[in-house]
Amino acid sequence: MGPEQSLIFHLIADPIAQFAMIVLLLVIARFLVRGRPTRRFLVHIAFFAVLTVLLVGHDVAPWTTGIVD
Repeated sequence: MGPEQSLIFHLIADPIAQFAMIVLLLVIARFLVRGRPTRRFLVHIAFFAVLTVLLVGHDVAPWTTGIVD
């Protein structure tokens, strides 16, 4: 594996880079689906699903409270 591939894999695994990519894709998608409520709804569902997968992948359960006894 070359140094550029290592950098790519590091960025893919970085939660900050993942969040930045999701936000960038959401902004682009909002411009592309302007005036189309059905497609905008589908983009929001996809955003929710991807965000949930990333949170669970980083051991952050969005369905639990932050209080641990």
